[in-house]
Amino acid sequence: MISNTTIPPTMPTNFHRYLKTRPLHERWILGHVLAIPANEMTSLIHSIATGNFALGSDGSKRGIIGSYSRRIQSLTNGTTFAVLHSRAKIKSTLQAEAFGHLSCLYLLRAILASHNIVPETDLPPIKSYIDNLGLIQRLYFGPDYSIKHTQQNCSDLIHEINAVAASLPFVFERCHVRSHQYDKVTNLDDIPFPSRLNKACDVAADQAYTCTACPKSVSPTMFPSTKAYVIWNDDTFSTNVANRLRYANMDTALRDYITKKASWTSTEFDAVAWDFIHQVMYRASSDERKAYTKLQHRLWATNEVLWIRTQRKHDHRCNRCSRYHETFEHVFRCPSDDANTARTSALSTLRIFLQNKRLAAPMISSFCTGIEQWLMSNTHCFSFPPDQYDDEVFQSLRIAFDSQTSLGWDHLLRGRISKAWFHAHDIYCQQRHLSAHYHSDQLGPSLIRALWHFSLWIWNNRNNFIHGTTTQDTLNYQLQRLDKKIQLAYARQDAIEDIDDHTILFSMPLEERLIQTHTAKLNWYLLYESCLHAPSIELQPDDSIPENKPLHEFFRA
Repeated sequence: MISNTTIPPTMPTNFHRYLKTRPLHERWILGHVLAIPANEMTSLIHSIATGNFALGSDGSKRGIIGSYSRRIQSLTNGTTFAVLHSRAKIKSTLQAEAFGHLSCLYLLRAILASHNIVPETDLPPIKSYIDNLGLIQRLYFGPDYSIKHTQQNCSDLIHEINAVAASLPFVFERCHVRSHQYDKVTNLDDIPFPSRLNKACDVAADQAYTCTACPKSVSPTMFPSTKAYVIWNDDTFSTNVANRLRYANMDTALRDYITKKASWTSTEFDAVAWDFIHQVMYRASSDERKAYTKLQHRLWATNEVLWIRTQRKHDHRCNRCSRYHETFEHVFRCPSDDANTARTSALSTLRIFLQNKRLAAPMISSFCTGIEQWLMSNTHCFSFPPDQYDDEVFQSLRIAFDSQTSLGWDHLLRGRISKAWFHAHDIYCQQRHLSAHYHSDQLGPSLIRALWHFSLWIWNNRNNFIHGTTTQDTLNYQLQRLDKKIQLAYARQDAIEDIDDHTILFSMPLEERLIQTHTAKLNWYLLYESCLHAPSIELQPDDSIPENKPLHEFFRA
């Protein structure tokens, strides 16, 4: 029901008055709201009160610019009551989709509060149609869904969406909708309602890129604009946003995940300079973020990982030394000449970087010595004798070295640096009166990026050794590995027990097989694999077809 039916249907004053009481980020996220005619406002209020409406939202991304839109639509007469769209600087399509859904909830809450609408009780769930399955899964499972695959998981947006939805007097059912399969359909009436609603949101999101009413200046991500900008019934509101919502990169789920994987205590977790990691991830491109995330969470596709994924069909040995399991640690510690050259080059580059950042010579020495000791699997020991610890810098460096040893030097190469290093560096900067440009606030992000590049240099060197540096090298390596597999298959012909399969597979001599094209050899090997692993089926006597069994009437012409 509606608590006050005597209120005029448009009621812009009440809406504006309510809007001014809301946080600035909420006013910004509403973006560009098209004016609602008076006759549609009456229908809007009735549909919301009776629960006969659906929510639709969509987001898109073009380069670094994204847009989003949302709609509140009647289920009885198909009237669209509110169309909103806006644009912002974003880093992922998921973020744009989350903005669209959140702004839809913001608008619904604003209309409920400003127009004194009290919905009826026991209403069925309100359907909200979203075409991004990742957003729905994060809203359902929580912001920690797929937490290990992304450092920036839009957890602040997920928390805000769930909080706003919980504050509304409705139960929402978020439905995944597929709309792009109807892109070639010209008549929207010929497609289902969910897809039609989402397709309309998609059109509105595209219009936001050229909309003159939307904010013209894009801004940093996370409730991106420095302006709160909204249009309602042709009236414009604009104000500076002083405090943006907290960007919750490090939520409880991520903390628990990392602590468990690293076998850390709560104190050891807090000893890591996470803020610098967030700064680097925030500024990284999408390709860099993927590479950094895989490194941080040990998601490299090493031969041991592929061996497990393929159920022990892949060779787990290192391609460079052919002696050990190629684990994550072995990529750094491989004793081959090629790996030694890569490590030496990477360490030299890292040392030059540290010198350019004006780090103390003892810090550079202890820092690089710790890395070298881990790479060589040696016991970690501080490189300076105790009689030199009378200086405050030496004492703080010893604390930093021991703290990093407790955390693990492999974590250092993944960007997880102890805060004690930066504390020691700041003491040195104060003693030498270095400018603020060399202090930890400036050093931290660049040092983490340098360590990540150190690790990625070694990983890319390994990949170049296996796959080559050019397209032609990659093709040649693939041909060599395929020829080895074929030669091994011919050497183990007895593994094919079926006589017919054996005759078909090995009718051609090995010499002729090896000079075939790459496609022909690959198809032959795939056939060999299927025959090798095919289950043996024996025909039982009861399964035989009776000789005098009559034909079915369907086959009688």
